[in-house]
Amino acid sequence: MKPVLLLDGYIDTPTELGVPPYISATVRYIAYVLDYYGLDYEYVPVCTWRRLAHSGELKSVFPAKQYGIVIIVGGTTVPGRYLSAYPVDAKELKKIARYFRNNTKIAVGPLAVASDRGKKFVSGVSTEDWDYVVWGDVEEFFFNFFRDLTYYRPGFYECETDFSILDKVLERANTDFTRLHPFYPHVIAEIETARGCDKRPSCIYCENSIKPRKVEFRSIESVRRELELLRGGLAAIRFGKQANILAYGGEDVGKAVYRPNPDAVSKLYEAAHDLKFEVIHSDNANPLTFKLFPAEAVKALEAIATYNTPYDTLALGIEDVSEKVVKMCNLKVGKEDALKVVAMIQEHGKGKIYAGINVLLGLPFQTTESLNELLDFLKELTQYKVRRINIRQVQVVKGSVLARLVEAKRLKIAKLKKNVIHSFRERVRKEIDLVLIKKVFPAGTIFDAVVEKETKEGSFARFLGSYPPVIFIPQKGLGFLAKVRVEIVDHTPRALVGKVVELL
Repeated sequence: MKPVLLLDGYIDTPTELGVPPYISATVRYIAYVLDYYGLDYEYVPVCTWRRLAHSGELKSVFPAKQYGIVIIVGGTTVPGRYLSAYPVDAKELKKIARYFRNNTKIAVGPLAVASDRGKKFVSGVSTEDWDYVVWGDVEEFFFNFFRDLTYYRPGFYECETDFSILDKVLERANTDFTRLHPFYPHVIAEIETARGCDKRPSCIYCENSIKPRKVEFRSIESVRRELELLRGGLAAIRFGKQANILAYGGEDVGKAVYRPNPDAVSKLYEAAHDLKFEVIHSDNANPLTFKLFPAEAVKALEAIATYNTPYDTLALGIEDVSEKVVKMCNLKVGKEDALKVVAMIQEHGKGKIYAGINVLLGLPFQTTESLNELLDFLKELTQYKVRRINIRQVQVVKGSVLARLVEAKRLKIAKLKKNVIHSFRERVRKEIDLVLIKKVFPAGTIFDAVVEKETKEGSFARFLGSYPPVIFIPQKGLGFLAKVRVEIVDHTPRALVGKVVELL
């Protein structure tokens, strides 16, 4: 069998990040399956692909006839702003499909999911260009596919399974391929801890809202096994591939969210701490968990703060605080409860964990008045140390209640005027963001960072972790991936200005 080409096109979803310096769980799981069957494969980041395509060296380095099966992983359901690497886009996917026209081609990840901003459903790939399009728990598809190449007929496959296949392939897995990551050794691995969302009913815009999947927690033994593998080459991890880190190992007691299990959360982070990872960070947490189970949530938070590393962030899906929008869109908490959650994180995070606030624009029932209410809430955050406010546009994701209602013309995406949205964003940036970033990273703060981009004006760096701010260093020639110790000397609403105090 000819070698398999595993092309990492980078993933960005609410529960998984694989854009450098991150490496996604999805691309790792496929590599683990290939290891399990002892197959020869090449891991190629799309950054490398782009560079060779630009220089005209693609055919000499990666001739299509050299490979039998070509797998591309990538796409985004919540596109963000990227510093030096970005997910594969639709035009690139077309070009890649044409380049490998005679190969068996498999497209994997959010690029397989149809979504847009409410006008019509579009997808980055189709089965006209790709033989197989796969979404979901991808290790199930590849475990069956490489066991028997005739197991699946060409088409679209949405996979849902527990962690048993992952546990099986981990027995023979290695992570040598991560050394080919474009940011190696400055790479942070996204770690999966659970599948499904513990919130019932689901938020209206969520792909989990029509057919909620069973919540499955990954065992501590499984997580530890993968962490041991990764520690052989990587020093940074984030427990980010789950809907709510506070729910890990929790119990369904008939409430809207699971009751936290602080002991389970503690063991999870302790496993990473024992392996001496230099960065141990987190991502998603449901503010409703704090509201319904404050004592247990605080204990879980304190457990995280015992074993994590500084500048960790719990991203809270607040979305909106208007009473009507919260109720009609099945959101989590209102204004007062949201402020209490932020205060709890600041009080019990031991100075190592900050709240991050996610806001969505375009939700049904949002109005100019509700945006003003949301803005007032965000202004009140300036009394706390909040890491960042993330403002995004709601997307109509196939599989969500919102998508079904929009298709049936029973509900509309809020059509806020462009000047209203622009004014809202500008006021957040100027009146709120600058205050917040100065509180978390005051002038004189010193930490280590990695240079990710260089321009005529200077260098841009970030530290490894959750939601690292961009640091502009007015110094050229430091070099891509240079590790530097910087001191913060100035601020902008979304970035820092630093000076190098030591080359590491």
